[in-house]
Amino acid sequence: MLELGKSLFAYKQFIPHGHCYLWKPELVGLHIVSDSLIVFAYYSIPITLLYFVRKRQDLPFNRVFILFAIFIVTCGTTHLMEIWTLWYPTYWLSGCLKAITAIISLYTTCELIPLIPKALALPSSAQLEAANRELEREVNERQAALRERKQAELALQEREAMLRRIGDNLPNGAIYKVIREVDGSDRFAYISAGIERLMEVRAEDALKDSSLLYRQFIPEDAPLLAAAVEESRRNLSVFDIQLRIQTPSGLLKWLHFRSTPRQFEDGRVVWDGLVVDVTNLKCAEETLRKREALLEESQRVARLGNWEFDIASGKITWSKQLFALFNRDPTLLELDYEENLQLYHPEDREKIHEAVERAMSTGESYKLILRAPQTDGSTTYIEGIGHAEFNTDGKVIRLYGTAQDVTERKQAEIALKESEIRYRAIVEDQTELITRYLPDGTLTFVNQAYALYFGRSPEELIGSRYQPSYL
Repeated sequence: MLELGKSLFAYKQFIPHGHCYLWKPELVGLHIVSDSLIVFAYYSIPITLLYFVRKRQDLPFNRVFILFAIFIVTCGTTHLMEIWTLWYPTYWLSGCLKAITAIISLYTTCELIPLIPKALALPSSAQLEAANRELEREVNERQAALRERKQAELALQEREAMLRRIGDNLPNGAIYKVIREVDGSDRFAYISAGIERLMEVRAEDALKDSSLLYRQFIPEDAPLLAAAVEESRRNLSVFDIQLRIQTPSGLLKWLHFRSTPRQFEDGRVVWDGLVVDVTNLKCAEETLRKREALLEESQRVARLGNWEFDIASGKITWSKQLFALFNRDPTLLELDYEENLQLYHPEDREKIHEAVERAMSTGESYKLILRAPQTDGSTTYIEGIGHAEFNTDGKVIRLYGTAQDVTERKQAEIALKESEIRYRAIVEDQTELITRYLPDGTLTFVNQAYALYFGRSPEELIGSRYQPSYL
């Protein structure tokens, strides 16, 4: 080993390299300056690379950078030996350094070749810039989406708050959200404070226990509720029903439920809806129904029907009793104006037509006795009354009125008139003086014999006072 070291540094048996340049100062100086600058560059480049590798721990190929640094240092050392051997010909040492440099060069080359495909796969600066732009665009889009989502969430929260305020301030109603779970049970996800006014149960208690509300339904209505809920759940159709409840205080109420269902991915169904107290409306409807029934019965007893005539559309509407009055099937279409005229005697059609025309043009009401022939050959006498309805401009827009069977009254009037004719004939044929007068003595009737007796006409005597001195 000691002999090897001596051989490396032995130089006396060799000629210094400067002899090759004939010790010309300009040539020797050129090589010294050139090799010195190369040494300086070769020693500074590795320092820069090592500094770069140390600062960038995330480099994918930092081992190659270190190998390059070692390779460049050895290359720089060989140039330093070129200056050294100008005066000290330690060519064995110089050759060994070149051999080491060669080995490191080959090793670096072997390490570098497999890395070329990987290095080529790395994105270029243009690709990185494009990727950065795309990433920046995606980031901006996501930020915009986040802002929109935030705005949507705020808008949704505002709408929910508004909905809660509306629900809490409904005077006779409440807003609810009920969920049908997969196991078939129901629970309220939301219910407004108005439920307490309707069903005397606090909203927070109803959210904890839905049976507080369900057990208030009248038992007879429970099957209707179950069937309506099932149909709405199965078909996702609107749930719309009116049901009776009895509150804890004993009040009987009618509630109108209306909600729209939607189904979750897990199979649950949720209804968002509104419940309103319609007790007063149902009472009003019942009162109206009773009044309509009473009116219908009254019209049946009085053989009276009512009608309406919309002038703009030409549609005539009859009451139920009017169909019975004219022996028409209520399921048939109602008559138009011309068909309506055909119900009356030909001699009366012009009379009713003129009255209707006059009512439409001037608004004048009318009251007529009309004859209506029947299929059995008899004649029904109808008292027709019509009135006009005006708009704000004073134009007639509708006629309405009644039609009443006055056959019995008309027959009685005819019989009375015939009786009076017979009575007059009998009285006029008498030779006795016959008269009729009021309690105050005013004559209302005298027969012909009475008038002849006093030498005056019956017209002159009627209206004068009865005088006993006449007799």
